[in-house]
Order: sequence, then structure tokens, then C-alpha cells
Amino acid sequence: MRDDMILVGFDGSDGGRRALRWAVSEATLRGCGVQVVTTWPLPGAGHGHSGEDEQADVKAMQGEAIREAVGGMERPPAVSQEIVHGEPIDVLTRLSAHSSLLVLGSHGISGLRHSGLGSVADACARLASCPVVVVPPAAAAAGQSEELVAG
Repeated sequence: MRDDMILVGFDGSDGGRRALRWAVSEATLRGCGVQVVTTWPLPGAGHGHSGEDEQADVKAMQGEAIREAVGGMERPPAVSQEIVHGEPIDVLTRLSAHSSLLVLGSHGISGLRHSGLGSVADACARLASCPVVVVPPAAAAAGQSEELVAG
């Protein structure tokens, strides 16, 4: 991964898709590429994910989201995709050292519940080696009331 890349943590959720769309738009403005990363539990970590078929499904999900994000663009940025073994916070903060920006989607959990649970976005905002953008839920982006807690 190069320092002029925008790193996107992608989990397949609506928040992840919003983050990817935002990152593609930002990369177009900056003239850089986008690296889409989905984390995958380490073998034997007790998460129940190990099959090659499941990883192929994740790769396909990434590809579909990338096609949606760049759809209709005359000159889209270069977008690469990767599945990395490890826990999301560990992987994303490690990769942030070689990125110009880390982009994550918020899942819209707010207030005390959010800060009590902790989240990947909150942890990455504190630990990443590059600036972090957390794309808000659709309701918050549209100006509706939504409390967001920054770490």
C-alpha cells in the first residue's frame, strides 16, 4: 500500500458502502487511489470464518460495492481490494501508517451505548497514523438529529 492511497475499512454494511462512495469521490479530487480492505478473523480465532468459499463471497461483495461506487464516473480512481487476516482495529491502524487517509462508515449507534461498547471507528480515530474520516449514517448526513460520539 502506498502513502498516497485512501484506505477504506469495508464490512459490507450500509455504512461501509457510504464510506467507500465517499472515499472514491475524495480520491477523484486528490488524484489518488483507493484501497478497500475487509478484515477476516485469524484461523482458529473462534469466529467461525475460515472457508475459501466465504472469502470468495466477501471478495465478490467488495467488487459489487466498488462497481456501485465508481458507476457512471468518466475517470474513476484506481480501486484495489483486499481481505486481510486479523482484527479490524489492528489491521486498519497498521495499514494506516502507509495511507494518506482512513475512511470508515458509522453504523449510527449513538450516545452512551456507543461509547460503552467501543467501536472500530472510535478506536481507529484514536490509534491511526493518518487522518480518519468517519462517514455518518444516512440520517445524520441528511441533517436529521443523530448524536455522534468522537473518540
